[in-house]
Amino acid sequence: MGCGASHPQTQRHLDFNAHIKQDVLSYMDIVVRMMEGSGADLHKDNAFTRRYNKLARKITDLSGVERKASYSKITVVSPSEEIIEPQDNQGPRTPRIRKSKSGVSDDETIGLLYRSGRAGSIGLATPVPCNGKSDGNLEDLIKISAELATAPVTSLEQVVVTIAKKTCWLMNCEKATLYIKTGQKLIAYVDRSTLSTNSLNPSVNKDMTTISKDISPLDPEGSCVHNMSAVYLDRSGSYRPADIAAVPTEETDTKVSMWMPIVHEGDVFACMQVINKRDTKNFEITNFTEEDESLLGSLNLFVVTIIKNALLYKDLNSAYTHSAELLDLVKTLSTTELDLDRLCNHIMYSAKRLMCADRCSLFVIDKSTSQLVANFDGHAKEVRIPLATGIAGYVATTGNVCNIEDAYADQRFNKETDKQTGYKTNTILCAPIAYNGDVLAVAQLVNKDSGHFTKDDEDTFAGFSTFAGISIQNTMLHSQMVREKKTISAVLSTVRQLNKLDIMQTDVICAQIMEQAKDLVKCERCALFMVDKGHNQLYSTVANQTGGEIRFPMSQGIAGHVARTGEIQNIVDAYADERFNIEVDKKTGFVTRNILCMPVIYSKEVIAVTQLVNKEGNDAFNSDDEKTLQVFSEFAAMSLRNAQLFEFMRAAEIETKALLEVSNQSATNTRKRSSTIYKKTDASRLVALKAMTLTDEEGNTLLTTAFEIHKYNIHHAAMHERLMRLSHEVFKQLGIVKTFNMNEEKLYTFLCTVQSKYRSVPYHNFTHAFDVMQTLAAWIASYDLKQYLNSLDILILLLSGLCHDLDHMGLNNSFLLKVETPLGVLSASSGSRSVLEVHHCNIAIDILQNDQCNVLEGCTDAETKDVWKGLIESILSTDMAKHTELCAAFKGLIGCYDQSNTDQKRLVLSMLLKAADISNITKPFEVSREWGQYVTAEFDRQGAQEQEAMLDVKPMFDRQNKNQLATGQLEFIQAVGLPLFTNLAKFFPTLAPVLTQLKQNRNAWQDIVDTHQLRDDK
Repeated sequence: MGCGASHPQTQRHLDFNAHIKQDVLSYMDIVVRMMEGSGADLHKDNAFTRRYNKLARKITDLSGVERKASYSKITVVSPSEEIIEPQDNQGPRTPRIRKSKSGVSDDETIGLLYRSGRAGSIGLATPVPCNGKSDGNLEDLIKISAELATAPVTSLEQVVVTIAKKTCWLMNCEKATLYIKTGQKLIAYVDRSTLSTNSLNPSVNKDMTTISKDISPLDPEGSCVHNMSAVYLDRSGSYRPADIAAVPTEETDTKVSMWMPIVHEGDVFACMQVINKRDTKNFEITNFTEEDESLLGSLNLFVVTIIKNALLYKDLNSAYTHSAELLDLVKTLSTTELDLDRLCNHIMYSAKRLMCADRCSLFVIDKSTSQLVANFDGHAKEVRIPLATGIAGYVATTGNVCNIEDAYADQRFNKETDKQTGYKTNTILCAPIAYNGDVLAVAQLVNKDSGHFTKDDEDTFAGFSTFAGISIQNTMLHSQMVREKKTISAVLSTVRQLNKLDIMQTDVICAQIMEQAKDLVKCERCALFMVDKGHNQLYSTVANQTGGEIRFPMSQGIAGHVARTGEIQNIVDAYADERFNIEVDKKTGFVTRNILCMPVIYSKEVIAVTQLVNKEGNDAFNSDDEKTLQVFSEFAAMSLRNAQLFEFMRAAEIETKALLEVSNQSATNTRKRSSTIYKKTDASRLVALKAMTLTDEEGNTLLTTAFEIHKYNIHHAAMHERLMRLSHEVFKQLGIVKTFNMNEEKLYTFLCTVQSKYRSVPYHNFTHAFDVMQTLAAWIASYDLKQYLNSLDILILLLSGLCHDLDHMGLNNSFLLKVETPLGVLSASSGSRSVLEVHHCNIAIDILQNDQCNVLEGCTDAETKDVWKGLIESILSTDMAKHTELCAAFKGLIGCYDQSNTDQKRLVLSMLLKAADISNITKPFEVSREWGQYVTAEFDRQGAQEQEAMLDVKPMFDRQNKNQLATGQLEFIQAVGLPLFTNLAKFFPTLAPVLTQLKQNRNAWQDIVDTHQLRDDK
């Protein structure tokens, strides 16, 4: 290319050869170091000065500008600027630069200014016109580099466009695209229509788009970056190197292309693509050559510094902007009231402004309902959605950031929202807002102002979310404290109201609990159901609006499930729950939306169930409601328990008086009643019993827990008969016969009569009665319980053990009441539900009142009365319906037992009999297992009769239930055995081995259950 003669001295061309190439590199090194040094004086650098002097001579020779002095400072000057030289009389001064008014554009001329360090004079390289085609020589390269040196770095887009334009001119090509490496991607700013950088006008944003490509060694761009070497596409459509997998499509106008890496400090910084090189003579498209690669590589040495500075400026400017935004956010958040709604609006506004997004939504996680509370930009109404819904749900549950370049290509995005609103969602940045690793909310930013959201945007928002997370956490904690304060105040007020109620009025207490619970949790309705374990039912006298009592099996409904399991049930949609009976709503016209069902627990036992219906405001019950009701239920449980204990004691008193009246009446007509109860024992049988001798094994184990009871069951008549002789021996060895001067023959007669009144049912037969009595004797003798008991106490326990199940039919109280047997009807009419226990007492009284069986004739009147009271109370205590109340009262005696207190003594005797009654679960496992089989057989018999009577059959009575024995024993031990024997061992520490054996049995049953489960799974 010829240079224009704009200087009086002759212009000469520079040939692009190997010698001049080194001069170009030296020249570019000068300019680069000047830029990196921000124009600082470099005359102290000798090597730099020598290189400059050498190059300056060449420039002087070429341009004809006189070189007047050694280097002091060199400045690249744009042709749109002019040099203002100091006047001669102003002394040595630095020349100044000012903008030219000539209107010359940056694309037309370039110049190089240098000045003398001695006299302050200056020289200006000859301006060279640039409006022709480039010859691709050193002179053109110098012009390009000087022009690029003056490009402003305040806009990265402007920088890359300028570089691309000048590269096109230098390389004589149609297009140039500059890719900047960002992580594992290549990013390019291009014109939307031409997809090239050189044709882009960055001042018109609507024409600009961003190309993002993954770095793949199979693509030309990726290969260029990965291998740090040039990649060619020639006119034949072949790539060099040949392993490029990309194939040019026919739709593109790319005929030839070259990709050149831009390297900085051994690392690829960017990649320049030039397209369709034109021959300067005939303007035909020609292949790029190695000389082109060398020329572009030389330019790239200079380009990398310009890009680096532009990126640095962008980062610094972005950091400054972001820091200002964050500071503004912190100031705003610090002055915001602790109101979550207002805080959400502030966060959405600040995030939208910081991230240059069109819209922002904030989803706050409500852990109590497992929902996202959506706050939309410009919408005041709160919207709730399930936690795992959509993109926000994914971020909320995983804590991962979602940066989506095409929303419609993501299957999690709901396109219907855009269809309804007419808004077009293009890009989405969805990120968590966390505190100490716990995700509190999710921000969803939509449609970045230019292009898509970048990794820098993700990092920026991460800093933003730190402050937002702290603010949300503080606001939530404040709201929680306010709620808890209100809850505590409300609960205390409720407790005060309950404490004012009369303990004797259970219905009033229940009604008050319902009313207070409804007010506390803010719901439409509340019901309270009491647990009747004896009949396996729930009942209420206050839940029914008609005023009558309602009862239903514990196997039914949501309340029944809570009563059985003790689990809280928070049901968002009542109609979707199969346990809910929708027919009730159909009959009443009431619509049940949601239900909160809570157990009322006292001493680890469910004594009642509270059921709340329809949270006010169309909301669902949340975890705060559960906590509030749970705290309230603990206080309500104490009030209910106190009322129940009072009713229990009052009922027991009435029952005892009635039995004593029966006893007194029996005393007046003993002979008449004895004909129905007593059948004279055969004299030969008495002789045979007296003549029996104990075996060594019987003598050694009779008063120990090692006694093998199953040898003597009802299926072995001869061995079973020996139980009368062994019973006599127990009374004798414990000193009862001697202490109370018992008649030996009457004792045998009593024992034979008692044995005759037991039925041949699988479990509740005389073998069980003897086992209970023998267990009590073993505990007294082997575990030193005599320190707590006197002889009269021991007599009561032995008699109670033998008589506690007299005439048991193998059916429980619930069955007898439900099928309305004569005993059931009689018991219900008298106001007692202890059908069997009252029956046992009646028979025991009749037997002991018979002269031939009167083993109490040696007792004083006072002792006889104590025996009657102790016997009756102990037998009545074996009713499992009273188990919870008695256990609670007994637990209160631990550590404060007064043996002189008659009531406390009778409670202790009752608990010992109750424990002995179920002591089969504490025997060695094989012994216990056989007892379990007998229990199961008896349950099966009752289940069959319940089916015949069309009654609900509990699982434990259903013979079709697999693993009934193991699961039944395990559940009974867990629910009844362990709590009872744990407290018994605390009261009587010497009974600790009994508790230990029970735990071993529990583990053995658990192993069996697990084995069956594993087999079923397979």
